[in-house]
Amino acid sequence: MVPVLTPEFGSSPSISDFAAFINRSNVGAITNNLYESYKEAIYSSNVSMYCTNSSIPTGNESGTCLVVELGGSTLRIAVLRLDKRKYENLLQRDWILNESDKLIDLSFFDRIAQKVMNIPNFRSYFGNNTIRVGISWSFPLEQNSSSQAVLQTMGKGFRLSESTYGQDLKTLFENSFKLNGIDAAVESIINDSVAVFVAGNYLESCVMGLVVGTGVNCSLVVDEQMIGLQKSQEQIRPSRREKFERVVLNSELGFFGGFLCQHSTIWDSIVHENWALHHSVQMNQPHMTLALGCFQPLEMMCSGRYIGELTRLVILSLIDSKQLFKGIRKNVLSGFDVPYSLSGRIVSEIYESKGHLPHVLWAPLAPSQEDHQILFEVVDSIIERASIVLGCAIIALLKLNESSATIEPTGSDSCQSYQIGYVGSVLKFFKPYREKVEMVLKLASKLRIINRPASLIYIDDSNLVGAAVSVFTPK
Repeated sequence: MVPVLTPEFGSSPSISDFAAFINRSNVGAITNNLYESYKEAIYSSNVSMYCTNSSIPTGNESGTCLVVELGGSTLRIAVLRLDKRKYENLLQRDWILNESDKLIDLSFFDRIAQKVMNIPNFRSYFGNNTIRVGISWSFPLEQNSSSQAVLQTMGKGFRLSESTYGQDLKTLFENSFKLNGIDAAVESIINDSVAVFVAGNYLESCVMGLVVGTGVNCSLVVDEQMIGLQKSQEQIRPSRREKFERVVLNSELGFFGGFLCQHSTIWDSIVHENWALHHSVQMNQPHMTLALGCFQPLEMMCSGRYIGELTRLVILSLIDSKQLFKGIRKNVLSGFDVPYSLSGRIVSEIYESKGHLPHVLWAPLAPSQEDHQILFEVVDSIIERASIVLGCAIIALLKLNESSATIEPTGSDSCQSYQIGYVGSVLKFFKPYREKVEMVLKLASKLRIINRPASLIYIDDSNLVGAAVSVFTPK
């Protein structure tokens, strides 16, 4: 059970606390703090900013390849044809993976190869040529090149066997393909968040790729000189350092924003106790060290998972302080006392119905007109704060790109908008949240914090397209 708010937390909590500092008048200050944190992390952090060996698309990538995508609960196999910033999905098969399917052993790769073989007319797309393969992998990888990756850890219920731990993913796939009579070469292995950038850059000239769903991640390009020597030597292979001046970074964006602890609310502190440790967080910035564990301030203010949980906690606390539903909890939605039980759909429903709760589950509460308004204001306050923090996070990344000249000039058309490629259900389906983020981006352009307007664009099939593009991008 989630603890009921008691007097030591304040008997009359106010949703105005969400906007005490994190409001649109402070966009510049929040952006500058994040900007300085980014520079620090790019230089030396192994926690929040990782160098990848992925290449930046040229836009001329063309050809046909096989893509295998392993996500948190799905396996997708597709054949994609690329043609200079366009793509065609020629074939696709999807499988839902059960818990029994999540042991990553040698037979796991054999089963994937067999699924490929069992697709009717599969070979007709490639003739007698060696099949070029791209892999999209939604789990941590240790990569020494864009086509090789060592398996060391998984997640989301997946686990490695002794036969695959520490093994090269390229070798595992190619051996299984060969055993099943498939002449194939794995030419790219890409993390799912990097794939958003690669696909977005190829299709829409996006300057970064953003993932906002359960968590918050971002991939972008920086000048190699911004990376500290030791970090560069550890994470970028020598031949690549000599050949390329720009590096694609994969950022765990959620770790940033430690300075926001001093502006957090009582509800944030219930979600994670570290919000109350202002001094400790200042001394141990989450984007630089794991001294405070896996504490991700920005993610806890912006992601869909935490927007739902904050909404649930605020509603319960307002009931307990008799500001909502006459202080009666007994008719609250079934499961409402369970942490993280409030879905994004219900949060969206509260907001987009202006608090009028059309869902039948709300009927037993018999909400008054005042209750309707309070519920709307709860969600509005939470997503307003989330949009400012996420918007500032994006603005600071754009400012970083501008300062390091990694965004290509656009000639006389200096008003061309920065395109931010994104994926994630919370931004895609919760339109008011997305619109609020875009309003913050417009404000930054108006205030000249960034040199051009910026807009969000959803990237369909990003994992498939990103992996395919990487196959044909010069290494």
